[in-house]
This record gives sequence, structure tokens and C-alpha cells, in this order.
Amino acid sequence: AAEDIEAGSPHVLGWSVNCVHVFIAGFIRFQGDAEATWSDENRFDRRLAEHFVELGVPSSQVVLLMDDEGTVSGAQSALRQLCCAAYPGDLLLVYWGSHGFLPCGAESQMWSTSAFDGSVSGTDLMDIIRACFKGSHLFIAADSCFSGCLPEVAESYAGDE
Repeated sequence: AAEDIEAGSPHVLGWSVNCVHVFIAGFIRFQGDAEATWSDENRFDRRLAEHFVELGVPSSQVVLLMDDEGTVSGAQSALRQLCCAAYPGDLLLVYWGSHGFLPCGAESQMWSTSAFDGSVSGTDLMDIIRACFKGSHLFIAADSCFSGCLPEVAESYAGDE
């Protein structure tokens, strides 16, 4: 945990690198939807995962799913597995880069994002985190349309144990 860091030891946001778990999902290609695809040129997901490993986060605690690696069930399973590996006091960092949308007429808590073969709602992600993550802190970021709704999704879980 943050208070256990020795002076000069590697850390991320105040946590020992061994207490950090990183989930990165980046989708620029989608099953059966070539028009929704965009260029590899400025991909952030791979560089972000490499950065955490370079900082010293164990590679076993960094999950990177890109394009066809990230089916809905695969992404949910990988997040669940990463969350279950955490210990009390650990930090979970989640980054999801993809298309985002609000279902027609839905409230902002229903923000959804695309995986390779379907969509995942922000509440689906938070349900997994709430059920499986034993750590103390969550940092979640999304690079998608309507990602500004994500704070409302997270706030609806704030204070849950």
C-alpha cells in the first residue's frame, strides 16, 4: 500500500509497483464493422501498458487487450481475474479506449463502450470491480465518446464495500 513504500523504491501514484494492477482495453477494430475502425498510428494503449511495466509493475499485473483479443466475455473475464489477484490496500488502474455511446433515452449511468464483438456498460465494469477487487483505490479512465458520463457511473458505487 501507499504507506509501505520505502524511500527511493519504484512506485506508481504513491503505491509500491507490486501493489498496482493495470487493466488496459484498447479497441480500434470491431468485428464486422470496418467503417468504425481507425488508424493504428497514435495508439495509446500499447504504450501505456509498456510504461507501467517499465516503471516496475510486474507484467503479470498488467493486462492489455487490443482489438480481437477483447471480446466482451474475454474482457470481463480478464478484469475479474486481475481484480481477484489484488490484496487489501492495492491500487487498480483501468483504461478503456474505444467507441462510447448512451443507449437511446438512457441516463448517463448507462454509458457503454465497445469491445471487439459487442458492448460493455460502465455498470458492468463497476459490478465486476465491486464484486472482485479487494484493494483500496480505483483509478478509472475512458477515452471514448460519452466518457464524461463515467464519473456518474463510478459515483453510483462510491462508498460500496
